[in-house]
Amino acid sequence: MNKYKSFIKNNSGTLLTIAGCIGTIATTVLGIRAGMKIKEENLDVKESILAAVPAVIGCAGSIACVVAGDALNRKQKSELLATCALAGSSYSAYRKEVIKRYGENVDKEILETVADNPECMYMAPDIPDKVCTWIIDMCDDKIPPIEIQACERDIIHAEYYLNRNYILKSEQSVIDFFTFLGIEDIDPRYGNYGWMIDDCQVYFLDFRHTKIDENTFRLTPIWSPWYDYENLNMFGESNSDYPILPFGDAL
Repeated sequence: MNKYKSFIKNNSGTLLTIAGCIGTIATTVLGIRAGMKIKEENLDVKESILAAVPAVIGCAGSIACVVAGDALNRKQKSELLATCALAGSSYSAYRKEVIKRYGENVDKEILETVADNPECMYMAPDIPDKVCTWIIDMCDDKIPPIEIQACERDIIHAEYYLNRNYILKSEQSVIDFFTFLGIEDIDPRYGNYGWMIDDCQVYFLDFRHTKIDENTFRLTPIWSPWYDYENLNMFGESNSDYPILPFGDAL
């Protein structure tokens, strides 16, 4: 039972949209039947109104489902933005308190220690401008890792714009991310890989920044991109076959 409740909660916007579509079809059928009945039986005004009541109720229900689904989607986006803002505010407040109590050197030492952890998201507090080799690895053997030269500031900017557009459009492709990273000559088939809020139920795209050596870093997504992400069903399953892309320097 809890599984079904969780499914309904996580997919309530989609379910309301489906209900609205079904209601629209039902309204059309009921409207046609009402019109045929009025014409065949030559009903008066009062009887005609009564005959049209089911179609009117169906129309009202369909509109209610569509409006409610849109409201839920807007609420989810607002909650996501609020969570991001709260996390950023809390992080800034924490760092200020550390600096106030122990000084800037301690704050820097803590962040540099955390940066040495392979699981850390960001390497340093000042977002260095040093150009290094970044291995962009989507954690999918169908998308070969790509090496680029960039500074961490550029990487973080690309992640920001990816998430900004992801929140506004509810979907983004691997090509979108590679474009923000400044990668050129992208294999167009990579446009089949990406993320979609409604079906994937992923509301923020996080990435790991892993330090390999002083001049080399690896970027990997917490959530690997889905193939055929635009055609996923409500269970997160693709309705298309999974293609095999060439290995090697495809880009």
